[in-house]
Amino acid sequence: MRQGSAASEYGIDVGRALVWAVRVGVMLVTLTPLIVTDGTLFLYIVGKAIYARVVIELTFALWLLLIFYYPQHRLPRSWILAAFGLWLAVSLLAAFTGVSLTRSLWSTYERMQGIVDLAHWFAFTLIAVSAFRTFAHWRLLFTVSLLACAAVTLVGILLYYGALDLGLPTHTANRLESTLGNPAYFSAYIIINTLIALGLIAHSLSGDAERNQRVVAAVGGARRRRRQRGVVGGASSSSFDWLPLLQVFWMSSIMLNFWALWLTGTRSGLSALVAVAVIFSIPYMIWGRMRVVRWACAGLAAVSAVALALFVILRLEVALPFGIHKDPTVRRIAAMGLNDPSVIGRVNAIDAGYRAFPERPILGWGPENFIVPWGRYVLEASVNRELFDQAHNKLVEELVTKGIVGLASYLLLWFAMMRALSLPIGRALGYEQVALFIFAMAMLAYFIQNLSLFDTPVGLMQFCMLAAFAAAAERRFREQNGPAPGGWLPSRWACRLRFGRLSAALRSSWGAIGLSLCALAVALAVVGLLNVRMYSAAAAGAQFLRAAESEWDARVARFNESVAIFPELGGYLRLYMIGEALRISDSLSDEELHDAAELFERETRAQLELEPYNWQILLTLADFYQEVGERDAAYVPIARERLESARQLAPIMVEQSYIFLEQRDLEEMR
Repeated sequence: MRQGSAASEYGIDVGRALVWAVRVGVMLVTLTPLIVTDGTLFLYIVGKAIYARVVIELTFALWLLLIFYYPQHRLPRSWILAAFGLWLAVSLLAAFTGVSLTRSLWSTYERMQGIVDLAHWFAFTLIAVSAFRTFAHWRLLFTVSLLACAAVTLVGILLYYGALDLGLPTHTANRLESTLGNPAYFSAYIIINTLIALGLIAHSLSGDAERNQRVVAAVGGARRRRRQRGVVGGASSSSFDWLPLLQVFWMSSIMLNFWALWLTGTRSGLSALVAVAVIFSIPYMIWGRMRVVRWACAGLAAVSAVALALFVILRLEVALPFGIHKDPTVRRIAAMGLNDPSVIGRVNAIDAGYRAFPERPILGWGPENFIVPWGRYVLEASVNRELFDQAHNKLVEELVTKGIVGLASYLLLWFAMMRALSLPIGRALGYEQVALFIFAMAMLAYFIQNLSLFDTPVGLMQFCMLAAFAAAAERRFREQNGPAPGGWLPSRWACRLRFGRLSAALRSSWGAIGLSLCALAVALAVVGLLNVRMYSAAAAGAQFLRAAESEWDARVARFNESVAIFPELGGYLRLYMIGEALRISDSLSDEELHDAAELFERETRAQLELEPYNWQILLTLADFYQEVGERDAAYVPIARERLESARQLAPIMVEQSYIFLEQRDLEEMR
């Protein structure tokens, strides 16, 4: 395989095949929202994260081959990629200086975040920037993403109205969740896709040269290859125009998404959409040049004003016609306020975060470790006693877990993204300018929604797609308005790193085969050592949870198996196991309780080695020792020791718990 060669000796365009293999890998990642693994813990989260990581790892191996043999696909200079890399590096540094490196790296089964996950999404961004170079490529990627969104939305609507039964558990009544398992995150997902579809429609109305490009790039590639081979005829001049069909699909997806958005009943999503509409419409009405778009913006402003007036009317409890006030979403909007339990919990979490920040201001408490400062500084728990292992505000999360350095690097990434789109917006004209502005609004909508949410596998996928699109726009702007950018390294360093003889050997046919096999072997090894093992542990954990009626010894065996497969994520299972022993303590013999106490003591020590500040497991263990202490008084002082250890880490949480009062009662009875 020679650098720059167009085809192999068999007439196969290896470079084109490789780049399309990479593009297909990126498009497969956009199917992540469809993944639900009923056989694992947290069926809406674990499967999505593992699927995305496996696809990214395999695609990354292909991408390394692509950029090695075909330099034209190597990464351009980009402030966005540099800022993203800096954010990842700061996150890793904060993990090493935080309270639990293990949790920072791997997070939990419930979240599936952490540095390992962020590194995968950084790799995804690099691949997307390299493989998707023109707007035609991005139109294809966004359309595939919209197809996945349409499938998720249709499934959700059918489930909502009872026309489909997949046997999936639901967490909220009268709210659409679909395959994401949470209406808030489903609304965030469809809002971003709605704005992307609107941006594609606006761009399709522009008169630029790309309007006539083939959206299905494989067909366009076949036409170019026929021209290269001298094959001429009427086929190329009478090719089918996909644009009208795509416009119909984009518009249909927008209407479908608005329907689903209302059914989610998510107030933060609706508020973000209204805010984005106002931010877009008012400036364009003042400075915009296209009369049609200005009238459309006036309509958006009017709709936003009506929405605000409706909210005021609902808050005043004024009677509305047609039974509008009975709609679940309308009732949720009417209940918005500072007394809402979800708002109280978020306010308490933010307050705890600000109290915890001065103790570790530079690099924070460590990524994914927010529950430690929350337990230490929260003044009162939320009304429903919900534990906040995330701040539910991305800026506070970054500030507390990664310090001022982490927050600065995160905001720098956002500044680079917005700057990358603002420059071409200033130079573009007509509908192309409108389209770029809408894509910028999609980024803004993501940012606004994350002020009351936190990242998930699906959310990070959308964030990285938008970041890669902004980097592609940044590259195109540089190519059109300045000299061709050079490489990342100075020319003197680049010459020294070419490794002439080794590079020549790897570019030979046998060298290419060997390098490809090595890349595939490494990718498969990573998949097996990390993702297959993690999936097996999550599946074993699900079997353990479902064995509620099994004998105690059988349950212990399943527990040990699930924790041993991937101990770094065993914290949830250890907490659950102690809770199960509490639930069925009346059916356990004294010997079984004593054996369980020994088991839990060992497992607690193992968990504290990974998470030294884990007050949850200490508090739960104290609760178990209190239960055993009712039969054997020797365990009551042991319960006090564990309770005091937890109290040092989370004083108010422990003092507000029933376990604290129960301990006092037990000691008075002795």
